[in-house]
Amino acid sequence: MTFEQYMSLIQEVDKHNYHYHVLDDPLISDTEFDQLMKELIQAEKENPKWQSPQSPTMRVGSTPSNAFETITHQTPMLSLDNAFSDEDLQLFYNRIVKTLQKPIFSGETKLDGLALSCIYENKRLVRAVTRGDGQTGEDVTHNVRTIRSIPQTLSDSAPDMLEVRGEVVIHKDDFVKLNQSTSGKVFANPRNAAAGSIRQLDPKITAKRPLKFYAYGAYGSNLPNSHTGRISWLESQRFLTSKHVKELSDVKSFNAYHAFILEQREKLPYDIDGVVFKINNIDEQGLLGQTAKAPRWAIAFKFPAEEATTLVENIHFQVGRTGALTPVATLKPVKVAGVIVQHATLHNIHELNRKDIRIGDTVNIRRAGDVIPEVIRHISSKRPADSVAVAPPQKCPSCGSEVVAEKTIIRCPARYQCPAQLEGAIIHFASKHAFDIQGLGKQLIHSLCIQKIIHCPSDLFKINTTTLSSLPRMGTKSAKNIIDAIDHKRSVTFPRFIYALGIRDVGRDTAKLIARHFETIDQLQNATVDQMMQIDGIGETTANSITTYMRDTRERDNLMSLIELCQIEYPQKTQSTLKDMIFVITGTFSVSRTDIQGLIEQHGGKVSSQVSSKTTYLILGHSPGSKLKKATDLGIKTLDEAGLNTLIKS
Repeated sequence: MTFEQYMSLIQEVDKHNYHYHVLDDPLISDTEFDQLMKELIQAEKENPKWQSPQSPTMRVGSTPSNAFETITHQTPMLSLDNAFSDEDLQLFYNRIVKTLQKPIFSGETKLDGLALSCIYENKRLVRAVTRGDGQTGEDVTHNVRTIRSIPQTLSDSAPDMLEVRGEVVIHKDDFVKLNQSTSGKVFANPRNAAAGSIRQLDPKITAKRPLKFYAYGAYGSNLPNSHTGRISWLESQRFLTSKHVKELSDVKSFNAYHAFILEQREKLPYDIDGVVFKINNIDEQGLLGQTAKAPRWAIAFKFPAEEATTLVENIHFQVGRTGALTPVATLKPVKVAGVIVQHATLHNIHELNRKDIRIGDTVNIRRAGDVIPEVIRHISSKRPADSVAVAPPQKCPSCGSEVVAEKTIIRCPARYQCPAQLEGAIIHFASKHAFDIQGLGKQLIHSLCIQKIIHCPSDLFKINTTTLSSLPRMGTKSAKNIIDAIDHKRSVTFPRFIYALGIRDVGRDTAKLIARHFETIDQLQNATVDQMMQIDGIGETTANSITTYMRDTRERDNLMSLIELCQIEYPQKTQSTLKDMIFVITGTFSVSRTDIQGLIEQHGGKVSSQVSSKTTYLILGHSPGSKLKKATDLGIKTLDEAGLNTLIKS
């Protein structure tokens, strides 16, 4: 590499740093950026005289936005050196043991969000600052005060001066809901959404974003002298922390921990891009010290890439169980996070048009969770002249029905007359969280639909051994086992029954809310939109979906047949100790707020979303919101979780 090429590489890395950290709009994948940094580090290792203080290898993050006041960190917020291989990890360990005898390390997940420093004085939050360039950051205190997972005050055991560092993230499920609720530009990923939300000029916008803060470090007097001890202490102060912090002893335990977290990665509620290994003893951390860029006592071990670049060979439309037509890209096979990927979702016609993905494009794809990978963006510089834009189909590719447009999607209205929708509905109906019918796999369901043995979910309870055994590769004994499994599931709980119906916008949690509110399926069938919206947690869209389903002739026929063929287990009503009482719930508890609501309703009480003069009690959890002030102004009594349980037993 020549000096001119080295300077050009610096400019390229700086450009991508700016787009990622300041504009929150990355131009390349994390994997491609890591490769550029590795090239830069190698060039400076081979030519040490080239390195200047302005090199990206000497910086952390990027320059803070001039829209916020800049604050100098009392202690620099350094980034971490990265390990990309077992060899890198071994070198880190060898360097440590040259100074320390039998060191104890800690392992924890590396959250992919926005680094934040929270300053507490006299047990109160007084300032919150982003990492910025590591030396100075942006004062985002007003925005951070809207994050409910960050305590505004601390207990008496906290030192008078305390700094808590951590990561602001958006959970994966919340990120999907956030993009669905956004009418304009959608966010590329949870990290960008979190960063953009924290750096809003209007705190009211930040307050509407589902931000969470996970603490990973505390600095102050009289704190535990170990990293794991400080994590436990932070938990006692009501901070969210990683649930996978563990003490480790050597490289073998590093690799075992890394493999374990990699296996758990898809199950975690938030995005992570690796694990972090640290010296556990705080005094020993100080002994090892730091470079201008990173501490010597810690290292980040990155995961295999979850993003890759490949070619779009075709785009077709897939019909889901609710009739929505999803564009799916057929790709030139590429390995992503250890898995060969050949297909990736484009979500809906709106996303297809917004991202302008065409047949022949070179694209970045991402594999996240256990769902089909998604296309992130096309690379315009690599678009061929003969690329083909795909127009939305006018007819359903499964049944040929005329499709209808609904906001951002197109939908086939044929429902059970559409083979793809029928199969999807039966698969959902028999799934683990619905009727949970063992042995009824996708291939068998496909055969039942193709052979026209079943025409709607209730037909499952009408088939017999003779009919089933007539299918290819299905013996009498196997058929009998499946019929026995179906018969065994004729009795089902009310929430499972509601979820199994496959009503649009009704997931498992919503099904539980409905089952707690209505005593019978008859009451649910006759409910109005207004009655549905009285349930805390159900909005207008979901309420309309439920009532539309109940009025649909085809769905009603299936429902009535199911009621005749199955036995619904309704929740047993307990003593109405809370009858005629109205409760409002605020804050966080040892259980979910939905469980708190269910407990109240099971004992005859009602739950409202707003405090009013009719409210009997405000149930108060940690970090309550504005409802507490309104309740205080109105003279409404408050109860904590223990107080509610005492009231129920009285």
